[in-house]
Amino acid sequence: MSSTRQPPAIIGVMGIHGSGKSTFSKLLSKDETILIGSDLESVTTRSRRSQCFQVGDRQVSLVDTFGIDGHRDGDEDRAIRQMTSVIKNAEKDGFKREGIIWIHKIDGASPRMIRPNTLRSLANVCGTRTYPPDLRKVVIVTTDSKALPEDVVSKEEARLRAEGFKELLDAGARMEHHNGTIEDGEKIVFRLLQQGQ
Repeated sequence: MSSTRQPPAIIGVMGIHGSGKSTFSKLLSKDETILIGSDLESVTTRSRRSQCFQVGDRQVSLVDTFGIDGHRDGDEDRAIRQMTSVIKNAEKDGFKREGIIWIHKIDGASPRMIRPNTLRSLANVCGTRTYPPDLRKVVIVTTDSKALPEDVVSKEEARLRAEGFKELLDAGARMEHHNGTIEDGEKIVFRLLQQGQ
């Protein structure tokens, strides 16, 4: 019996400065060219594709983007435009767009720049319906720099669900917590890939 080989996946990674986008991308891809900052200043100045890594039966590359401000209108538009450009170039190389991972520190302030246009832009990057926006291929991944107790994580996620990420979640996005391990990160990517099937 012959099986159809799936094309390699390209997934965008975005979030506020210092949320751990590059840390997540480097952890999974083991791409040593990805730079990681030591404070809230963004070291990543342009969106770029990581080297491929294996998740299940798929090769995956992550688009590491520069950090967005989180409070400044239009900041995410620039990040989304750059990410879209990298994804379109990857598609020319045979990759298939599979969604977006939005990294956010569990104890960080809720983003205040999400507008209706943001939802449509994210759906467009995912290759899903833009009106009304279908964000089932978006996963909001919460992170923390210290191991927080499970009850604290649950409380903080409830706050983020009710505040800044409510519109994304209402449009089909999911929220998951990353415990900082490769295995947990791969499971998050695997579940996102399942959304495309």
